[in-house]
Amino acid sequence: DVIHVPKLVAGTGAQLADLGNAGSNDGATIAAIQYDRTNELEATITIDQHWYASKMVTDPAKVQSQPGLMEKYTMSIAYDLANKIDLYIESILSAGVTTNTVTPTAGSTTYDEKITLDDWVQLFEKLRAVNVDPVGDGCVLVVNYKIFTALCNPKSATGQYVSHANVVAGANGMVSGLVPTFWGVPVIMSNSVGTGANEHCAYLLHPQSFGFASSIAPRVTSQYDIDFLSTKVVADSLFGCAAINEDYSAKMINPAN
Repeated sequence: DVIHVPKLVAGTGAQLADLGNAGSNDGATIAAIQYDRTNELEATITIDQHWYASKMVTDPAKVQSQPGLMEKYTMSIAYDLANKIDLYIESILSAGVTTNTVTPTAGSTTYDEKITLDDWVQLFEKLRAVNVDPVGDGCVLVVNYKIFTALCNPKSATGQYVSHANVVAGANGMVSGLVPTFWGVPVIMSNSVGTGANEHCAYLLHPQSFGFASSIAPRVTSQYDIDFLSTKVVADSLFGCAAINEDYSAKMINPAN
């Protein structure tokens, strides 16, 4: 399946030139409205990713185990599948955001923990430069686990790095380790986001920048196999993800050295 999504093109707008001529009854002095083009660009989401996770549970393991074993196996393979989908989505984000990028000047061995306030300011400025309000437009900041931990647990010199400069005890629950908001934008952690040199370590995402669609939502199927005297359990999903209005989002790339 291929989903066709229109890419909105900003209009120009114009001023009416007939102000004060409302008394005309023949239309001779009333200017016609000029309409913007309607041949919008198009983005497509191809649903061609079929991922699965599976386990085989033998009879002795199933019968002699503690109660709830199959539920635990189901949760385990469901997590494995979700992780695969997450990794694929991150690869699309990484390849899709190409114009609004920021590369910090952090130290060579502590890239992620030492992103400065100036670096974050540049990331947010990239979106404001294209008329996107990160807070008002519902953007989300997705970061790796090192940055997320630094935001929740400030450990550097006061005023030097973003965690200390933006956090005081008791503000937004950040010091307590709860999920933070950064300058009014929700922060989400994903282990699919890379750490270290040259890695894309953070994404400031507009909700209309990327699209996700599925023909088969994540599902779990089980079947008994008499040849192996075991229960086979499989979780799978058929989906696709693509950039739509990628210029509305920005990303941060760790320096090479």
